[in-house]
Amino acid sequence: MKFLNKIFKRSIKIHSINKELIEQSVDIFLGDYNEEEKFNEIQKLTSSRDDALILYLFIPYVFCQFFLPEVSYTDHYFTTDKSDNEIKHKFADSKLYMEMREVISQNWENYKLERNFMNVLWFSAEFKAINKLVKQKSDLKNIISAAPRVIND
Repeated sequence: MKFLNKIFKRSIKIHSINKELIEQSVDIFLGDYNEEEKFNEIQKLTSSRDDALILYLFIPYVFCQFFLPEVSYTDHYFTTDKSDNEIKHKFADSKLYMEMREVISQNWENYKLERNFMNVLWFSAEFKAINKLVKQKSDLKNIISAAPRVIND
């Protein structure tokens, strides 16, 4: 019985093959780069423009989710194709996004201590919208975030 207790009480850590990439990308957000420089620096770290785009767009989104957990967030986002057709994607289907959530979760307490922590949040459209609603006296528990839209060019 002790053996089973040991197994089930053990904390399970997801091994992220992109852990270093994600941590370096967060460091870029915490650094003193402008918007274009942030994307360019992240793109230098990746072998894929799509991965760079996911990191660039969704690191601030994940920060917002952890910073304001009372808000209801969607489980999907939309992209557009070259014909401007909307395509729905589940966050759970993106391995990079799920690893990003795990890495940020594991480092969350350290990230909150960073002096530039709010700079990451200000890159989040969701955070800006939620902040505006809170200033208008909305209750965080009643706010539902819209699905993010990524426009491909």
